[in-house]
Amino acid sequence: RRRGTSARQELTRVRCLGALADSRHVARYVTAWCEEPEHLPPALQAQVMKACGPALSKEGGYCVALLVQTELCQGTELGTWLNSRKSNSVDADPVSEAALILTFAEHLAKACREIHRAGLVRCDFRFDSLSVVQVGKSHSLKVGGAGLACVVEGGTGQSEDADRAADVLGAAAVILQILLFTCAPTSGAHELNSAAEAFRLHGQVPQELEEALPQNAALLRRAAGIGKGGEEPGLTAAELHTELKRLRTVASASPHTKPGAHSCKFAGAIAA
Repeated sequence: RRRGTSARQELTRVRCLGALADSRHVARYVTAWCEEPEHLPPALQAQVMKACGPALSKEGGYCVALLVQTELCQGTELGTWLNSRKSNSVDADPVSEAALILTFAEHLAKACREIHRAGLVRCDFRFDSLSVVQVGKSHSLKVGGAGLACVVEGGTGQSEDADRAADVLGAAAVILQILLFTCAPTSGAHELNSAAEAFRLHGQVPQELEEALPQNAALLRRAAGIGKGGEEPGLTAAELHTELKRLRTVASASPHTKPGAHSCKFAGAIAA
């Protein structure tokens, strides 16, 4: 188990992970079991012993490791998938491509909503923890590393609300990267990470995204708690998911190019 958590908290976390068994957008919990440190691989053994040091120093203290196994996502890392899509999209329908990108953003918000409903917080939404999984002709975005999620104790206090708000901000930052990746084809990993960091710290949205997708940019600022008059309450994961779904529906129904939005090759399909 992790430092600073009780055995009861860890068992509660496993129970909460089990509640995500039907999720299509979170790597699903498979099983959990306990091992004594000496039976673990050397690298993992060292981490466990470091975390359990204080307990072992007490008389009669002992240490066991709770191992959590989640499903192996048989998909393609999101960045790799987007790169391949960009390089092979000469004949692609921009409306279909745009709808798919917006659907991915919606999937991420839905994953965040499901994690919160299960009584957990993800704590670390990252671009490189996302995979694109194909089932038949459909594509789905899946969040990996759910085993790292933490239990929300109590569920309604200020601390718990702050944890959930941080999750929504992290998910919104990754959504920003997904949209920026599409709107600014020359953006590399450094530019995407810098944009996400500026958004997390200051609520800044890149100009390319502001011009190509103004409604999406405004929604991301709302998720970060940045309104026209300054700071305001941010969105919940459920609210972010609902708004992204609404924008995708509007975009699908109105595939018209917005004047001056040529900086994004999908702007005609997704800017409303």
